[in-house]
Amino acid sequence: MSVPDLETWRARWRTPERERLGVRGERIGDGFASFTVDLRYGDERDHDALFASAAVTHAADIAVLSAVMGHLDEHVQQQNGTASMHLNFLRPLVGVLTVEGRITSWGSHDAIVEIAAEDERGTLVLKGLSTYSLRPREPRGDA
Repeated sequence: MSVPDLETWRARWRTPERERLGVRGERIGDGFASFTVDLRYGDERDHDALFASAAVTHAADIAVLSAVMGHLDEHVQQQNGTASMHLNFLRPLVGVLTVEGRITSWGSHDAIVEIAAEDERGTLVLKGLSTYSLRPREPRGDA
């Protein structure tokens, strides 16, 4: 498995685009990753439900990717991309949310990752499931 160094991983996700969305990496482990999404922008985005759902959807997608990155044996498999992601929005998205991805099943060609988001009070606001596609690593022959 290849759990990256926490600060290196956080730096990977620290971009102007993610800052605009309010998305910040928090934790990564073997098959697990969490991000916070601060939806308190202090401007017109505060009342834009579409912008909030885009920020949370993006955080969910990179939580899935990061959970896979933290479990992947790079000698055996390689990343191939998100195959599917289904998100159920259960409550309005407001304040600071924690979005987590956790691997529940790992196969030779895909991983199933559960996604959950909670608000500051611990209320579940989103629940989802994603399939992440994997490819077997080609054996390297000595030539």
